[in-house]
Amino acid sequence: MDSGNLTDLPGKLDVMMSVLSKLGYAAVGLGSGDARLGGEFLSKAKENKLTVVDVPGSKDDRLIPYLIKDVGGVKVGVISFGAPLPDTSVDDEVIRKIRFEKFKEARSKSDILILLDQAGVAANDWLSRNAQRIGSPDIVITGSNTRGIIAERTVEKTLVLPSMHQGKDLGLIDVVIDPEKAPELTFKRVTLNEEYTEDKAIDDQVKEGIISLTNRPAQSASDAAPVNTAAVHEDGFQSKPYYSPMLCKACHASEYEDWAKTRHAKAIKTLEVGKNLTPDCLPCHSELYRSSRSSMAVTNVPAGVECASCHRASLPHGNERKDSKQRAKVDPKLCLECHTKSRSPAYNEKTYFPQVTHANKNAATPVAASDSRK
Repeated sequence: MDSGNLTDLPGKLDVMMSVLSKLGYAAVGLGSGDARLGGEFLSKAKENKLTVVDVPGSKDDRLIPYLIKDVGGVKVGVISFGAPLPDTSVDDEVIRKIRFEKFKEARSKSDILILLDQAGVAANDWLSRNAQRIGSPDIVITGSNTRGIIAERTVEKTLVLPSMHQGKDLGLIDVVIDPEKAPELTFKRVTLNEEYTEDKAIDDQVKEGIISLTNRPAQSASDAAPVNTAAVHEDGFQSKPYYSPMLCKACHASEYEDWAKTRHAKAIKTLEVGKNLTPDCLPCHSELYRSSRSSMAVTNVPAGVECASCHRASLPHGNERKDSKQRAKVDPKLCLECHTKSRSPAYNEKTYFPQVTHANKNAATPVAASDSRK
């Protein structure tokens, strides 16, 4: 099962839901990204026979408050406290009451109760307070946005587990049931690395899904299709597949938001405003143009000097990059392709480069390729 926050990208739903179904997932919860997709998320789950559980007061019948599954004679309950769907009109007080009632109901029907907690309700004090009143869950799987939880812990009789980041780990729980005792729970974290053989069918499906996502009809600079030629053009830039920053955002959300605030992300808009969407300026202002020699107007979509512009050495990547230490370093010399003496005479690596590194959160607004003089 998964506590939720699977994606906020509609294009990824088909492949994600299909893969989860093939892996035999019994239930998924609702995270904030899933909830924003609303009915589309629930429809894709239903098509793939996946059960979505949550109790925030939505009237959508594709959503159930909890699931009770018989596993070898043991009644395993799964309940979720997640993000509200767009059609949820009840206030926070009513949501709390609904959660209380449904939790108590699920607890009474379950030998083992698992709480998927994207909403962050089951904090230590909540677990301690309710252990005597209504009973506590046996297992809590926290949300992807939970802060401060980096390892499993036990509160009263509840095993609290952190989310597994970016699918790099798999959490396994062995449960021993003794009618005379509380359930005995043993947690094990398995790191998914090259030691484990890929399922070829699923691996191929994921790759096809990525291709499908990048091959969507181009509507903005962040939606264009990849080009697989390797021609070197007169301006010195080589054609290569185009990787939309929206693909990167799915796993690197904070880095995406960090980039979206920079002038790199506004490089195309700068040309539009200055009426300089020309072959002379586009190679430095548009990753899309550098890749495919095509460009288009953008509105409020961040576009220009993008993830692939700086991190091209690490693309594409998938399961072979589960080890977070395998990160491609960004070579500052890449900047010199555009920040030449004629285009960017004020360029200074010592002051410019640190301003566009993700770790430098408090840096001033970067001076990027959008300052090139044409």
